[in-house]
Amino acid sequence: MWLQDKDCGSTARLNVAQQLQAFQSHIVWVSGTIRLPNGEFFYPEWKADVSTVVRGGTDQAADTNSGTVYGGYIDGREALTCETSKLGVVTHIADDDLPGGCHIVPLEASATDVHVQISSSILPPHTYRLERDTGKLVCESSPPSEYFADLTHSAPTYQQLHAISADGTVVPIDYFGTALADPFAANPQPTIVHVYGGFGKSNHSIYSPQAHKHWLKHGYNIAFVHTRGGNEYGKRWHFTATRNGRSRVRQDLVAAIKLLHAARICEPNTTVLHGMSHGALVAAITAIRHCGLAEQIVCRVPISTTKDIALTELSRQWIPEYGDPCTTDWAAFMKAEDPLECPATPDCLVGTKWLIVGYCSDTVTRISHAKDLKNRVSQLGGKVTCWLYTESGGHEGAAMPAARTAHAERLWNYLRTQVASPQTSNSPAAADTKATKTSMNINEQAMLHNEMTHPSC
Repeated sequence: MWLQDKDCGSTARLNVAQQLQAFQSHIVWVSGTIRLPNGEFFYPEWKADVSTVVRGGTDQAADTNSGTVYGGYIDGREALTCETSKLGVVTHIADDDLPGGCHIVPLEASATDVHVQISSSILPPHTYRLERDTGKLVCESSPPSEYFADLTHSAPTYQQLHAISADGTVVPIDYFGTALADPFAANPQPTIVHVYGGFGKSNHSIYSPQAHKHWLKHGYNIAFVHTRGGNEYGKRWHFTATRNGRSRVRQDLVAAIKLLHAARICEPNTTVLHGMSHGALVAAITAIRHCGLAEQIVCRVPISTTKDIALTELSRQWIPEYGDPCTTDWAAFMKAEDPLECPATPDCLVGTKWLIVGYCSDTVTRISHAKDLKNRVSQLGGKVTCWLYTESGGHEGAAMPAARTAHAERLWNYLRTQVASPQTSNSPAAADTKATKTSMNINEQAMLHNEMTHPSC
């Protein structure tokens, strides 16, 4: 969901209804650890089990000698495993026989095969069929050729890098861009560093036409940091970063950004630290506690404090992740990781620019989170741009496609104006930005008027 235009069509991403249909088609969420015959550890996120298909009343003639198909991670890379009746366990791994950095989404399952969608930040979605009896993966459909039109000019590539966190933990980074990591590279480029790091949710890549149009095709980079708190290495990877372990997420992110700087992929003034919801909390606390890592921070629909999570039924569900602020947890470990309450050096955010985005209709993170984070950043010397949208919608953005598109265009225009253009003022990318700036500013003025006059905010 992160930076894509959510209304980019069924060929570009799955909508909520399609995902729901997939998991009603005998595909279920799972977690845990599986040791494969070759000794590797596999950390599943979903499975399609033949016995489930049979019990569901479809494909009654299922070959029960064919086994379960799992989707998940092997060594920080997405993978598929299939327990075949003929060949044993067959695996397909990203950056091996699957595209590097790809994300695998299950579509539907039958007794004979499983259909999946495979994409990445530089690969438009393709549909594949995995045959249960052989484990063979067959490409069935690919996007129209126009989806690839912008790729030929910049030829962005993929690398997985590995940072070493403060306690020695290896932290994978999926990097998409036009230059390989090189400590002797002469020209670091604007780089979006996307983080989540919580609730057992993996930080995977996703294809976005707008990311190509406004970012990747101009030679800029995107990096997905697989901090602890997700599911990339199973339940322990998640639980070790909950409650009094949450500082590990921040330490993992710091190590990843320092590696990107050392590899000359980016430098502080070309680093955009980006997070949504819990990821925005991680981005904010990292920027406050580690001054100088990134000059640009984007926090969308942020959780800006955990001090009041015991007050509502929804946020009380977050207590296993964050701790209980009504107990000694607050002083013991929660306050130190809270963007609004943590100790901070005066003026520690001078020289940083923040974009904070909230929705007045968001029932998950109330609009007060965005407003309070704005005030905290301003007090610490950061320059804040705050967009408080009044359109109907919620935590995932505006409900209407036109509004989602307008908000996404506004975001990308902001990023290229604030980060990319100052670094490349004589480049074609800068000229393109200048050519579109006037019309975008007109749209911004109209939306700003709407935001400032809506009574609910």
